[in-house]
Amino acid sequence: MSRVAGRGILIVERGTSLRGLLMTLLQNYALAIETATSDTRAIELLQLFPYDLIVLDLSLPATRRVIDFVRDHAIPTPVIALTPDDCLPEDAEVTGASILEKPFDVEVFRALVEHQLSDSEAAN
Repeated sequence: MSRVAGRGILIVERGTSLRGLLMTLLQNYALAIETATSDTRAIELLQLFPYDLIVLDLSLPATRRVIDFVRDHAIPTPVIALTPDDCLPEDAEVTGASILEKPFDVEVFRALVEHQLSDSEAAN
């Protein structure tokens, strides 16, 4: 598998509608957008490529495994976790991710992406 050098974003989302929306919203921020529909595939990709941002749906039970993998392997990639509005506030502390409640405002999402990517660039 080859990937173009430059910014890369990984989307971990099973649903085709949300995955498609995220890809559309993120296309201006990355040279490479890759998607995984399972935690296993997301972890495989994280082992192969460095990413500048990970966006995942926290309501999928297996996505916490992805966050644990990122944390346990000290991967410095920021994570935006989309979550249902009934998610407990302490999830942000547990996951270390930036939490955005669904349904989310597109402009708020874009601002969060820009913030995370600028922080990622400053760290590198």
